[in-house]
Amino acid sequence: MLKKIKRKNKKAVSAMVGYILLISIAVVMSVIIFTWLKTYIPKAALECPDTTSLFIKNYTCVEGGELNLTIRNNGNFNVAGYFIRVANTSVDQELATIDLSQKLKSEFGGITIGNSILVNESALGNSLTPNEEVTNVFNITETGTIYFVELTPIRIQQTKNRERSVSCGDAKLKEEINCQ
Repeated sequence: MLKKIKRKNKKAVSAMVGYILLISIAVVMSVIIFTWLKTYIPKAALECPDTTSLFIKNYTCVEGGELNLTIRNNGNFNVAGYFIRVANTSVDQELATIDLSQKLKSEFGGITIGNSILVNESALGNSLTPNEEVTNVFNITETGTIYFVELTPIRIQQTKNRERSVSCGDAKLKEEINCQ
């Protein structure tokens, strides 16, 4: 009977040792994978300089459904372009939800890339210098009455020998207009 008890105890100990080894290997592997994956996360988010800014100097609504915007860089840094959205519900609407970038009439200047508009198609990069103005024309026949425009500047910045596009969310401009 003593031999049966010893044999059972040995089986229990070897099973426990197996579980401990399995859990230890899993923990060590997870620590190694975690430290490896941590290298893929950027250390700090890319941000625009504090004095990056755009300003709507003038706008006109032309019969036939065109919106002419004269945009001025009134900041201290060059800007590559902007995101543009409009609201057609009311002035009290929190966010502009209609993207106008696809409605840009490129024959009047500017180029659409994705959801953004670059102000100078011949010089990719931060080509809109401080105090410089650019006029863009948009087709607004399908948008209805426009109550306000939101502009978010875009800059191209060097980070670790790579050029990256940065959205300047802190410099977002909300301008009330009335365009039917």
